[in-house]
Amino acid sequence: MEYLKQFQKHIFDNQFAPFISLWQEYSFCDEVDPMELKAILVAVSNSPFATSFGKYAEDILPLWKKIPEGDEKRSILRHLVDLQTTNSMNLVSLVEEEISKHYETDPNYPKLLKILNGKDRPSFQGILTNLELLTHLKPKNFCYHTKGWGVGEVLDVSFVREQVTCEFDFVAQKKDLSLSNALHCLIPLPNNHFLSMRFGSPDQLEQMARKEPVEVIKKLLKDLGPKNAQEIKEEMADLVIPESEWQKWWQLTRNKMKKDPQIHIPGSLHEPFRLATVAISFEDRLIHQLEERPDADTLIEMVYTFLRDFPQAIKNQEFKEKIRAHLADALVKHELNDGQELSLFFILEDLYGETESRSIEALIKKAQLPVQILDQIQIISFKKRYMVCLEKYREDSKDLFKELLLKVDLSQLREFLLNSLVKRGFTKEVAEVVEKLIHSPDRHAEAFLWFFETILKSTTLPYADKLGNQRLFEALFTLLSKVENFPLARDITKKIHGFITGQRFQLIRNLFQHCSVAELKELLLLSTKCLSLTSHELKTLRSLAEVVHPSLASAETLDDETVIWTTEAGFNKIKKRIEQIIQVDTLENAKEIEIARSYGDLRENSEFKFALEKRDRLQHELRTLSKEFNHLRILTEEDINPTRVGVGVQFIAEGPNHERILFKILGPHDADADHHILSYKSKFAKELEGRRDDDTFEMNGKTYTIKNIQSFLSLKERG
Repeated sequence: MEYLKQFQKHIFDNQFAPFISLWQEYSFCDEVDPMELKAILVAVSNSPFATSFGKYAEDILPLWKKIPEGDEKRSILRHLVDLQTTNSMNLVSLVEEEISKHYETDPNYPKLLKILNGKDRPSFQGILTNLELLTHLKPKNFCYHTKGWGVGEVLDVSFVREQVTCEFDFVAQKKDLSLSNALHCLIPLPNNHFLSMRFGSPDQLEQMARKEPVEVIKKLLKDLGPKNAQEIKEEMADLVIPESEWQKWWQLTRNKMKKDPQIHIPGSLHEPFRLATVAISFEDRLIHQLEERPDADTLIEMVYTFLRDFPQAIKNQEFKEKIRAHLADALVKHELNDGQELSLFFILEDLYGETESRSIEALIKKAQLPVQILDQIQIISFKKRYMVCLEKYREDSKDLFKELLLKVDLSQLREFLLNSLVKRGFTKEVAEVVEKLIHSPDRHAEAFLWFFETILKSTTLPYADKLGNQRLFEALFTLLSKVENFPLARDITKKIHGFITGQRFQLIRNLFQHCSVAELKELLLLSTKCLSLTSHELKTLRSLAEVVHPSLASAETLDDETVIWTTEAGFNKIKKRIEQIIQVDTLENAKEIEIARSYGDLRENSEFKFALEKRDRLQHELRTLSKEFNHLRILTEEDINPTRVGVGVQFIAEGPNHERILFKILGPHDADADHHILSYKSKFAKELEGRRDDDTFEMNGKTYTIKNIQSFLSLKERG
């Protein structure tokens, strides 16, 4: 398919002259891939070159004649005739031969020819394609509507009325089309075509997809052409395989596809899967790819993946020697870093055993920056293998492992490092690493969370005792308060919440059982600094602490002067505003400052001045809201006294002329004067505080009577 890529590039770059030059070169090839030739012709017909290309189309005829007889050869001829503009005697002869062989025997042929304006028309463009469609229009056959109606089944056709009736995939009712209209928008589909089966016999196709998934993918690629992973999903998910099962089905199918020599597996998600006309062995395919001289990382990935998927291939000594030659060539000619060089030696060791171990040992012993080598190695199994070699060959492996514990990203590598240090008795070094993580958990957040989870499951590791667990939890709350407002740390925030609230706060329950009052106070104080913990979660933490030490209930009673009461809506309102300032407004303002700074002359730069003033306003608003947020408490039924006027109630104020006003007394962030929602901190609300049903008050020179005091929350629940 290399020629196809070059043709597509010329089309994309709108380079007609190079395109024609390549076409003429292609026409003189000794061999032809029918699928590639067909794909080239389709690409041309959909390009701006289609008309100009017409006089060059028949150059391919000598190569076309080499294609074996069959549907593929006939299909290519139809594309050629559609594109050509010469109507040469050679082409006319081929068209007449095709008509005589495949269409004149049709009982409706005279009528079809009449519809197509006769056989002696000046141009043969389209005649074979149109005859193919018209002879295909029979009940129970399928076609594809190019204008958006999808696949259709032919229900009836009349050559007298020159009309066809079809039922389409994306149209509610059956549709009648004139044959002249059908020629412009319908494409015939064989009954065994992927789309025909998906429309006409979906159960059969699903059963086939479950029993022979690779065969279904091959059918899809053959009938619809090359498709990438996302395009295959669009053709099959929910239409053949249920959406809920797609991921699992696709993973299993993709693994099986790797072992089918006819399917070309792409190197990236965006590249298409392709179906080869001739099966090529995986060994030959790999050697061909290596002969294209890929870069070092690609070469390592290709050879490693091949040997992993086809371990039996190394029994072929000739193939094995070819691989060795390419690896040796890479070691000499590529400018390799230490990680790449080691990876190549690891592959050679897999091929030839201990004979390559000396090279590995020498390379590791002389390495000046052994920690950096781990990042240079791309294959995960080679990373672990490298650490095994470090332990074996380096006298300073203890210090290296201690440093790597903070730097590796993968859990299995971190687990290997930890187990190695513990088995060799270096628990003091492990404790030093954990202490560093506790002191600054945000510097290595992923590493801290891994150690947090690992230590809590252990009884022998450093910090696995009661005091160690407490320090770990203090660091956990500290980490949450530092990362919760960063969008890129959402996964970390979510994971921490899971540790805190998971299994009904089980880890917290276990911890609190062994904490003193002072220790619990410290943990509760740290938790209040975490804005992402809801008031319900904070209340649960306090309740769990009070169960262990009941004295906390009275000792920690909130002062009415510091508490700011609010509804859940008010709480979310201020929380969202804080998030808006941190995640959006501050970042946009920083960009405004940088743009304004680029204008130069900061003394006379009004844009820069306004941007700095905006930053000051945002910072002041953030400080104020954050301070208030720490004192917010969401109203619950237990906080509301529905027998008298106060925060959390609503009541009717009945005036002298029987007018009625519904007042609600809520928090300052819920207040709305237009709807008579008062802040409990307002002067008017304080004057009414404590009054009961039938008490009176003065407002705007009129006397009002208080009626029907009720809890705002109880009414809200009933409403």
